[in-house]
Amino acid sequence: MAARGDFTITMDRPEIAIRLPVNEDGDLTAWAESTSRARQGFDAEDEDVELFAAEILAAAADSSSRDVAMAYLLPDDVLPVEMARIEVVDVNPDEEIPEVTLEWLERIYSDPGLELTAPVDVWRGVLPAGPAVRVVRQVIGDVDEFGDGKLLHSVVYAVRPPQTDFAVVLSVTWSAVLLGRELLDMSDALAQTLQVLPAR
Repeated sequence: MAARGDFTITMDRPEIAIRLPVNEDGDLTAWAESTSRARQGFDAEDEDVELFAAEILAAAADSSSRDVAMAYLLPDDVLPVEMARIEVVDVNPDEEIPEVTLEWLERIYSDPGLELTAPVDVWRGVLPAGPAVRVVRQVIGDVDEFGDGKLLHSVVYAVRPPQTDFAVVLSVTWSAVLLGRELLDMSDALAQTLQVLPAR
């Protein structure tokens, strides 16, 4: 849940997802270590706990850099590594974009910005939170100095709640190729739970 002015953004999350403390001040090291140990079991090796704690902290810092409203790390079922990232952000009008429309959102999120490995898949429809556009992309990202990169999958749901002047965008990103269909289905299910409600 995240408060945005007169509204509150809510969404269900997968049971194993780890909520990332985005835009929070203070030292999060102790939180990351306890979260890592709870995830791996209290008999886990200290080195494994420290490695995953560092990954959690890096993920929180990365999501915070995008000023997201909510962020979750979805860990692998077996290994202590990140399998997918779930983020929710609100997109507000400004002087440059006085009205946030679905057409503009589709154009922005359909632009790959990176090397595509498959055509961009765009769907228009209605989600419980309002009219929406879904954009699915596969790109080559994290390219190193030798030109090698990894395959990244992402799905974005940009929603225009009718009672607001802003959009809410749910994005899910992963590199687990073999779990692509499963993660896309999970993302579709999450999008159905996204809500924008009047703040109480």
